[in-house]
Amino acid sequence: MFKNNKGFMLVEVIITSTVILTGMILFYSSFNSLFSKYKEREVYHDIDAFYASKEMINTLLENNLNTFLNTHNDKETINLIEDGNCNSEESNYINKNNFCTTLQNLYQIKNMIFTYYDENVLEKKKIDLTNETFKDYIDYIVNYYNIKDANVGTDSNHYTYIVITEIENNKKNYYASIPIE
Repeated sequence: MFKNNKGFMLVEVIITSTVILTGMILFYSSFNSLFSKYKEREVYHDIDAFYASKEMINTLLENNLNTFLNTHNDKETINLIEDGNCNSEESNYINKNNFCTTLQNLYQIKNMIFTYYDENVLEKKKIDLTNETFKDYIDYIVNYYNIKDANVGTDSNHYTYIVITEIENNKKNYYASIPIE
């Protein structure tokens, strides 16, 4: 008289659960990739590091960048600030009125480098670094800006130099870079 619907109900529950589980997995994977991109952008595009880089660029430009470059013609990468200390070689040029020290203290700059806008030069600098997150950031720069070898003329943009800044705030490292024409 009454049909036994227990088998039908079990199949219905399994199918409904599978559809809901599939939807939740797709939802999670979509938001997880967005969240990881947000975390990357939060660390790699820090506003304080941008300001510090921009102030250093302005100082270099105000003090005649060509004179600065002529004194460093044999170097490919210039460490303006290294391990939280202003570079003593550069102090005559960028540390007028304690600018470098003030900038370092204001933004808690851990490292700031001035280098050619060239993939090979950045790769060489990466070898010298011990900080893995800084190495990751340099990889990010090369891929994000699509930097090519400037010597071969495959560089599609017109930048010549780049300032890369690493700051430390609450025991966490933040980064920014600004290319210079």
